[in-house]
Amino acid sequence: MVGGLIDKHYGWRSAFFVAGVPGLLLAALCLLLRDPPRGAQDPGAAAIAAAAPKSSTIVKDTWAAYGRLMHNKPYVLTILAYAAYTFALGGLAFWMPAFLERVRGVPRSEATVPSVPSW
Repeated sequence: MVGGLIDKHYGWRSAFFVAGVPGLLLAALCLLLRDPPRGAQDPGAAAIAAAAPKSSTIVKDTWAAYGRLMHNKPYVLTILAYAAYTFALGGLAFWMPAFLERVRGVPRSEATVPSVPSW
């Protein structure tokens, strides 16, 4: 919606910067996030942290868990379905304003901003 409003007033190039740059910055910041060790907030966490396994063991255990998930057919099918859904929804969100403008004759300023129902 923000991109549509910026496009209406300043053009589509400005909309890319307003909508895209903050998303890229947030994505880059998310790479810096680290999960706390499991149980770190539980009572007696200091004793658990002292006995925590080495990082190489954690990496091996993580890959083993991913391997077990890849053999879980309902999980794999669900992930593939969500990927297809996201792909289709992204295409719809990208092309629907152009369709509404070109085929249905809806002005760009209205095609990029969802209307509020008047109930």
